[in-house]
Amino acid sequence: MSNKILLIRPQNIYNYNNYPPLNLISIGSKLKSSGYDVKIINCAFEKDPLETISNELQDVLFAGISLLTSEAPDAYRIMKHIKDNSKVPVVVGGWHCTLFPEQMANCEYVDYVIAGEGEEYILEAAEMLKSGVKGESKIFHKRLLNPESLPLPDYDIDKGIEKFIGNYLTDKLSEYAQQPMRWLPYESSRGCPSHCTFCINVVTDNTRYRKKSAGKVISEIGYIVKKYNLTHLKIIDDNFFVDIRRVREICEGIISKGINITWDGECRCDYFREGMLNDKTLELCRKSGLIQLTLGIESGSPHTLQLMKKGITTEQAEFAVKKCSKHKIIARSSFILEIPGETLGDIKQTILLINRLRKYPYFT
Repeated sequence: MSNKILLIRPQNIYNYNNYPPLNLISIGSKLKSSGYDVKIINCAFEKDPLETISNELQDVLFAGISLLTSEAPDAYRIMKHIKDNSKVPVVVGGWHCTLFPEQMANCEYVDYVIAGEGEEYILEAAEMLKSGVKGESKIFHKRLLNPESLPLPDYDIDKGIEKFIGNYLTDKLSEYAQQPMRWLPYESSRGCPSHCTFCINVVTDNTRYRKKSAGKVISEIGYIVKKYNLTHLKIIDDNFFVDIRRVREICEGIISKGINITWDGECRCDYFREGMLNDKTLELCRKSGLIQLTLGIESGSPHTLQLMKKGITTEQAEFAVKKCSKHKIIARSSFILEIPGETLGDIKQTILLINRLRKYPYFT
């Protein structure tokens, strides 16, 4: 039985392809470390994606497709094509499948559905298909993994990884990062303990924070920065700053190891306080290369923030932006309008807050 596995990233309806498929790289790394031959096809970069897939279907153990809802139309087209032209099993996963596992399992083109994190399940699916044993259910139900046990992502599994490394980042940080900018996304933890009503982590019960140790993070960062000659690292954790002691250890490690990069991450506004992101910690982060924080401000209306269960105040939001500007860290701020229950008055309060924050030079 073949050890070859095809992992496919469908095209999305927005034609937005700035980030490498870290999800496929991560599950592909798990498969590769277990002896499987893995190939990633990124349909956005193929002249004729279906023809490319057809050329790779011979002697394939299974085709794995990870999809967001915005990628579902193309994913269905790909699955139908595979089933019309081969007997290759199709295994699907990703956020869309985590949200709608039963719907995906009812699709005639799908053999197995992986809900939630896929590194362990993808290996189970491979072993099951290789042995010819049929699963009791088409659905691998969601379970949480320990990031510490996962292998270092092997970005080389995506043969087009260099396209992403040198690609333009739409963030304002590109004005402050080292040039030419060479970057990759990196994940050091999973889950967020906050309960914002609009967040997919709440909907999918992914609120238990799980992390790699500081030592593992420093080692992995040092390796990938050197291997790919990176100048910037985009930390894509849902909430990088939950464990502030770990953050300090990581920053100290980056400095002591002489890892010369800039980096950015996401942070809550209420973390800018003593014991968390105080001036001393912000100075340390800045020294280690931090140039941008994405702040989930979301609204200038206390009523809307309460509807969102955001757990912050507009005063905390302004204080966070002020502190970022003090330490020359870009405050990349997100806002949401017209959530259910929001009024025109709430929206006007958000506009007023945005205009007030414009006085801080690093607010964007």
